[in-house]
Amino acid sequence: YIDNINLTTTNGINQVSNVANITLFPNPTASNVTVDLSLLSSDDVNISVFNSVGQLVSSQTENNVSAGDHAFNIDTQNMANGIYNVIVSTKQGVSTHKLSVSK
Repeated sequence: YIDNINLTTTNGINQVSNVANITLFPNPTASNVTVDLSLLSSDDVNISVFNSVGQLVSSQTENNVSAGDHAFNIDTQNMANGIYNVIVSTKQGVSTHKLSVSK
């Protein structure tokens, strides 16, 4: 007999704790998407876009972004139709959002 079995789970990813709100619009998009976010404290912001097979198709980094509301634009004109993962990361963690490109 097997006794004392303990199961635990860990995902190893911290959700962004210094970002109050992240929105993507328009979604779906044809040519350009805006990432709106509100930082609770100043931080570096990295926005990466991955296609459905995990390839990085777009990335931008803004250093030392002040606290408050900010808008970042992503050009999607050269992206094929499909679903993409937009990953917003700061020193505090990451947040993933779905983006649909439809032309």
